[in-house]
Order: sequence, then C-alpha cells, then structure tokens
Amino acid sequence: MECLIYNVPDSILTPGSLDTAFEGALSHLRQQFSFWWGNPDALVEPNEIKKLFQSGQKWKTDDARQLLDAAWHYLNYG
Repeated sequence: MECLIYNVPDSILTPGSLDTAFEGALSHLRQQFSFWWGNPDALVEPNEIKKLFQSGQKWKTDDARQLLDAAWHYLNYG
C-alpha cells in the first residue's frame, strides 16, 4: 500500500480530513487501474527508479486492484 500511496499527487492527500485524503487516494488509485483511464505501468516505487509493476516484481496489477477494491468497500466509500 505504501508504494501505491506514493503515486498519489500531494493535492489529493493534503486538503481536508484524513478520511477525505484516504478516500481521494483510493479513488485516484482505482482510476489508475481502470480499463479506460488507467495506466498502472506508469506507477513507480518510492525510489523512483523501479516500476511498481514489471517482470520480477513481487506484486501484480491484479493484486493491487484487489487490495484497492477491498479497502474501498471496507471503508464504505462505495
């Protein structure tokens, strides 16, 4: 989750409450994994050297998609 949150713009994380920031972050990240709008291949690790999803990485895009959807529904955002 830390590597995913790193890819959320500061403008989404800073205004409002923690709950608003978390909902905005999840929404932004879910869009990155949507069929029409997203580009999960553009996401990077915090070191900005390695792509978050590439061959040899532990995580797969389906893993992240499942995590984001589970968090979204667990927190009753949708």
